[in-house]
Amino acid sequence: MLCPKCGYYSFDHNANCPKCKKDLRPIQKQLLLTTLKPEPINFFSLLDATDPGPLAPNKGANPPERG
Repeated sequence: MLCPKCGYYSFDHNANCPKCKKDLRPIQKQLLLTTLKPEPINFFSLLDATDPGPLAPNKGANPPERG
């Protein structure tokens, strides 16, 4: 996106111009673009202690026979 104030080219998702800090949200709205709003990730909620996952050994399985 081209900043109308200073002429700096930046990414379309920037809410402000990185060079002059002009607010680019009105232009983004006209162009039907949105700014990225990252949400905080709680990594501990992604870990479920009750689910061992696909790499956990299967306790009831017999080892393959070699021969």
